[in-house]
Amino acid sequence: MGALTLIVTGAGGFLGRAVITAALARGHKVHAVVRRPGNLPEKVREVTCDLAKDEGLGKKLAGGDVVLHLAASITGDDALHERDTLAATRALYAALPAGMPVILAGSMAVYQGRAGIIDETSPLEPAPEQRDAYARAKLAQEQIVRAHPQNPTTILRIGALTGAGREWNAHLGLELGPFFLSLGGAGTLPLVGVADAAEALVLAAEAAPSLDILNIIGDNLPISREYLTQIRQSSPVIIPCPWHALLPFATLSQALRLPVPGLLRPATLRYRFARRTYPNVRAKAALGWVPRGWEGHQ
Repeated sequence: MGALTLIVTGAGGFLGRAVITAALARGHKVHAVVRRPGNLPEKVREVTCDLAKDEGLGKKLAGGDVVLHLAASITGDDALHERDTLAATRALYAALPAGMPVILAGSMAVYQGRAGIIDETSPLEPAPEQRDAYARAKLAQEQIVRAHPQNPTTILRIGALTGAGREWNAHLGLELGPFFLSLGGAGTLPLVGVADAAEALVLAAEAAPSLDILNIIGDNLPISREYLTQIRQSSPVIIPCPWHALLPFATLSQALRLPVPGLLRPATLRYRFARRTYPNVRAKAALGWVPRGWEGHQ
């Protein structure tokens, strides 16, 4: 594979910066799309624009071989996700020339909340309205992608990213001020180191325009209580709480339409904390990807 010019949206974020590092290490050029100028490597061509609003988007995105679409909101309400995830994705596809391949940084959050094995054949969430805003947005984003067959897209459904400065994630539990409700217990965490996820995205760009859906999950995944033990030196006070204990409250809150955190929805609790296993065989075979691990070196 020769050197490519990769257009990376959301390049200033946690995953975006890791993708830039991985792309440069493999000899590729990078056009980094950011909303505001940032401290990026000198070798990178910085493209400053707002994907959702920029009327000259097509010209700014010209000159690339593959788009790695990472730009999305990871927090916030439906309105924020509509702007930063969905409107940005619609605008991106409208601006791209036909035939330009895209690698989408999707999410494991699109799967239905149930116990057992979660792989690329597992059913998607059938009732998005019962999930949190992030899950709804990532499901809707995949629908947008499917509506644009003129741009062949490979979807990488990425697990919970971990790395230096980002050890906590919503699969662990709920933070309440100085306290943290540990809800996962013996459930396996679908973690992937940020450097591993970045390498998978770049490898997928090299394989483009092959169409596929791949789950990007690390090896040797820990259970929640083990992981919390490893990172608790910098953690708040941890209170073990079986997630099933919150189901009655979550169900009542949903029935009464009470304003509660997105995590406290019955379907979201099941998705986050039901016991699962997460094979990554397909991604390894398709990409020649060898995850190095979610532990410290990420």
